[in-house]
Amino acid sequence: MQITKNNEGFYVVDAQEVAATGIREDDVRLLRHHFNCCGCLIVENLFTTEYIDLLKLAFDKKIEQLTEGDFNKNNYVVGDKRFHITMSLESPFDDPNLYGHPLLILLMKMLLGPEVALDSYVAVQSLVGSANQGLHRDMEALFEDNLTVSGQLPPYAITVILPLVDVDQSCGTVLWSESHHNFGYSPVEHPGICPVVRRGSVYLWDYRLLHLGLANHSQRDRPIISLVYSKPWFMDARNFGKEPPIYMTQSQYEKIPAVLKSLFVKLRWTLQSH
Repeated sequence: MQITKNNEGFYVVDAQEVAATGIREDDVRLLRHHFNCCGCLIVENLFTTEYIDLLKLAFDKKIEQLTEGDFNKNNYVVGDKRFHITMSLESPFDDPNLYGHPLLILLMKMLLGPEVALDSYVAVQSLVGSANQGLHRDMEALFEDNLTVSGQLPPYAITVILPLVDVDQSCGTVLWSESHHNFGYSPVEHPGICPVVRRGSVYLWDYRLLHLGLANHSQRDRPIISLVYSKPWFMDARNFGKEPPIYMTQSQYEKIPAVLKSLFVKLRWTLQSH
């Protein structure tokens, strides 16, 4: 497995190359080292563009009847014209290869440990004309009374972003590399960088990393799928008060392949009766 650094300064792994050459023990150590240092990684060519376009079509159909008022009423507002939508395990978003892609799960186990859980499964829709999101971390320090310890811990949750359209400086997300280790990090002294990510690729970051969604200056809405994987003991209790972290019926749960059911160990309480 080759781990390269692109022109923007992000570490990159190509899924097709990994499938062809495999992963060695030295690769695991190197990946852990790089991710621990910078807190972010791009995985290129994880899915085909045709597959992503099908997901985008299904997503558009899912929300086409909703107005901005509906978004404000029924979903989290996470910025100007920017909404946080809990996903349901309904076709095609119930595809095990989407939330449980073998390489993705392998990478999560390499970075988080042998036991990995899916903490949330949401979409974030940034409408055309949205303003910059505020600079933030997805959660406060694990130990607010000891920020040094909180910053030096190994990763316990990782956000995986799957864009349903190509993202760049016109509608993407700025990341502050290395900020996950320092809760006193100054973004003024260290300007963030927006990765360019094409359909079919994903990018991931440590849950503590500083970031912000850029204003959408493109000519179309920008939906992304966000999958947060974590150690089994971690649960984001701050961002899910109005909606659960995932919608799932009992019948949908029963369709999950046995090998992937452990991903949902924390989410059984969200099972719906219908």
